[in-house]
Amino acid sequence: RFLRLAGFLGSAAGTEEEQVKNFQWGLTRNSSNGRDQRNRGHQSNRSTNS
Repeated sequence: RFLRLAGFLGSAAGTEEEQVKNFQWGLTRNSSNGRDQRNRGHQSNRSTNS
């Protein structure tokens, strides 16, 4: 998958390549951060309440 994606990005136009990279990076960053923050919040709340 990674090699295919890298090849696709490499053959894409400069602006398109940047847009795709930024879009994917933003998605992974937002989704992972959201999950981490939610999990940490739930865990801290549970420990505090109990």
